[in-house]
Amino acid sequence: MYLYLYLTACTGDKLSCGEGTHQEGESCVADGEEDSELETDTDTDSDTDSDTDSDTDSDTDADTDSDADADPSWTVCNDGLAPYTDLQAAIDAATTGATITLCPGVWGGAYVYDKDLSLEGAGSAETTLFSSGGPAVKVLDHRLDLKGLSLRGYGASEYEGGALHAENADIVASEILLEGNSSRTLVYQEEGTASWDHLVITGNAYPPDTFDASFLMRFQSCEDITLSHLWVEGNESLVGLNVRDSRMSLKNSIFTENTAVYLLTIGGDVSGDYDIFNNVFYNTTADPVSSSVLLAMIHTSYRNNIAAGSNHTSVLQYPLDDEGYNLWWDHTGTSQPLGAHSLEANPQFTDAAAGDFSLRSGYSPAINTGDPDARFNDPDGSRNDMGALGGPGGSW
Repeated sequence: MYLYLYLTACTGDKLSCGEGTHQEGESCVADGEEDSELETDTDTDSDTDSDTDSDTDSDTDADTDSDADADPSWTVCNDGLAPYTDLQAAIDAATTGATITLCPGVWGGAYVYDKDLSLEGAGSAETTLFSSGGPAVKVLDHRLDLKGLSLRGYGASEYEGGALHAENADIVASEILLEGNSSRTLVYQEEGTASWDHLVITGNAYPPDTFDASFLMRFQSCEDITLSHLWVEGNESLVGLNVRDSRMSLKNSIFTENTAVYLLTIGGDVSGDYDIFNNVFYNTTADPVSSSVLLAMIHTSYRNNIAAGSNHTSVLQYPLDDEGYNLWWDHTGTSQPLGAHSLEANPQFTDAAAGDFSLRSGYSPAINTGDPDARFNDPDGSRNDMGALGGPGGSW
């Protein structure tokens, strides 16, 4: 009776059904028969709900748990929560390609020899890798990415880098600080590739009685070296940058107030390929002065650079493969004749003493006088400005 009244109320007018029948929806059916449509709807809803709930819950839970378990953390920290408090232990346990994150603090050296890895600190002013008995970082036969770190270590000879030592390795480094080291060589790499961007080298000096073989960065027989946005200031060494028998580009970098008998020595026993574009070499002091050379280069393309202030016996040594559109100023030694379209004039830096090597607008002769080839254009598309803030990489 309840079902009859409910359907009547929902469907409106009541039908006049014969004896032994009753109204179902808008039709009459025999007493004792159930509405087949109602039964079908009920079964379908029930089956669908049951299957969907069961399958969805089971699959989702299983997948989520499995993914979480397969994502280990490679963090080195003394916060009581990180899985590692020792850097080398994390390196030894890490899987190939892992990124090891280091909290602020001073950590022991890193030795990478059996896998590709990344080491990332909290910033070069916050995270330091330090070793008193060897290189801060040593890499053999693998790729290592470094970011946001300060490196301080010990190199026992001119062929061992105190900050970084690499053999047949691929190094990708950015936002790195090399400060206060006392090693014959800070960075040494033989074979492999290297990319250094936004590297600061400052306040480093050679150990006692090792001046005759001291280097800031030394590369030998490397396939490809890219050095960009280097800030090299206030260091003492026999040689600043030494590259032999390699392919190398140095661009948009500043070398200022360094003491070096040879600031750059580029070349080797076999032909290399060297590009030096849009750099500043400022106030370099040779001690001793005798036979000193500011830039000793061979097989080199040298363009859009500013070299100002030195007491070296020679500014340039060896003939260059390609030299032009450079600015020279205030050298007390003799200089190789200027290349095509080069200038001898005050570069008019905004405030070099305060570390501002931008060019004074309306005064600097180096503005829009670099190589007019479009591949050297400034970031805004205009003609090349000489110096470290010009060219495609001029935005620091």
